[in-house]
Amino acid sequence: KDIAVDAKGVVYLAAIGGFFRISGDKVEELGDYQMPGSLDHIAIGADGTVWGVSYDGVTRYQGGKFIRDEKEKALPGAKLLEDIVVDAAGAVWVAASDFLYKHDAGSWQKVDTAAIDDKPFFGTLAAGADGTIYAKTMSGVARLRKGAWDVIKPGDFVNVTTMAPTPAGALVVGAYSEMYIVGTDGAKNKINPKKAFGAGTVKDVAVDGSGRIWVSTDNGTVILDGDGKVLQHWVPGSIREVAGDIEAVAFVGGGPALPTLSGEIGKGTVTGKLLRAGKGVAGATVELCPSPGMMFEKTPCGDAVFKRSATTGADGAFSFADVPISHYGLAMKAGEKWQIMMSLDCCEAMQPGDSFEIPSIALD
Repeated sequence: KDIAVDAKGVVYLAAIGGFFRISGDKVEELGDYQMPGSLDHIAIGADGTVWGVSYDGVTRYQGGKFIRDEKEKALPGAKLLEDIVVDAAGAVWVAASDFLYKHDAGSWQKVDTAAIDDKPFFGTLAAGADGTIYAKTMSGVARLRKGAWDVIKPGDFVNVTTMAPTPAGALVVGAYSEMYIVGTDGAKNKINPKKAFGAGTVKDVAVDGSGRIWVSTDNGTVILDGDGKVLQHWVPGSIREVAGDIEAVAFVGGGPALPTLSGEIGKGTVTGKLLRAGKGVAGATVELCPSPGMMFEKTPCGDAVFKRSATTGADGAFSFADVPISHYGLAMKAGEKWQIMMSLDCCEAMQPGDSFEIPSIALD
């Protein structure tokens, strides 16, 4: 669910029901579904303390122990805890749906945000190296600089899902099908992901220490320079080691040297079979795409950047050719309603040129 790196290059991972640390080649499970539970977001302070938010409250990992500040006691009035960051001075900030909270000098305080809006409805947070705090609100992105709030409004900021400050003081914003680079002077460079790199959705943005912008999309991972120029595009299947969905990115220092891309795309054939009462379902429509939509106008994969469609044969079998090695889901219609499988345990492990058979799917 989230990833963070401390000052020594040690990686911490928050997953559903698990908390892990990677140091060199050593992987440790530090916690489970009981403690710290499923942390939604994590952040690391300069002292090495790892902070995380979940439904229950704020949990820190310090000195080899977990300490939880219960939401009802430590953060009065908090409902949903949306995000957490640590600022340049070491203070911890938490966004709840209705309030911002700050942990400084050993205690939690509610932040005065009256200058933003009566009901900001906070979401994603980001902290700049210069001490600036950014918070997604219903009005835009609220920015706290030198003790004063202002609001940036570059486009439809209601849909902001991810933000990342750059070393130069700019802010990179991802908002589903839009992306912006907001300069320190407020100038806004709008990037259309569909035109720039064939992506329908921006899932995550991150900035490495050298100022390169990394964008996770539904059409692979894109690396941009600080002005938004594409340096590389790792389309699905182009780099075997990073096949599949990239959920989160974090960096050590300036980040890695970019690989030399061969231009070859690893592809394979995906096959399967639909059954009902143990017998093949003929004439059913099956779609393959990275994330089939639960709400759609035509079909679940209708707006996907990459998709394949097939009709089952008499025995219920279907086949998709030339599928790039990546992460996919299925949508199936045998009758009036679509059924959706959001994740297939197949296509990330597929080898170039191979055929992978999905276990038979029962529609009962």
